[in-house]
Amino acid sequence: MLADALALTLVPGRRELTVFSPRCQTELQQLHDQLQAGGIRAEAVTFRTADGTGLTGAFVIPLAQATGAALPEVGVSWLHGSAGRTLRTAIGGIEAAARTPDRHAVPAAGPGSPEQPDEARRCRAGA
Repeated sequence: MLADALALTLVPGRRELTVFSPRCQTELQQLHDQLQAGGIRAEAVTFRTADGTGLTGAFVIPLAQATGAALPEVGVSWLHGSAGRTLRTAIGGIEAAARTPDRHAVPAAGPGSPEQPDEARRCRAGA
């Protein structure tokens, strides 16, 4: 990996078909377009089949362009899109990853409320 570029890899969740599915390809293309609209010249790694080309979910972004709101917005959008998704970044030899749970579990109310699962209340209470 180049030291002057950021590698961004968007990995579908286990319950999604594959990165090659039409739904995933549409979403990856929208996110790539969002990066471009935000002023980020992201080189998309593509694959080629007899049916055409598509996105693998891997992008290379010049480090000087990896600032501003577009990159975090794309990352959050990807992670919120489906359960079990992973976002990986690498700059030089430094790598980081974020992953959503296998299922989205958003509590109906704030910490300590009766609507929150028992496990969350126990963690908050120190049990």
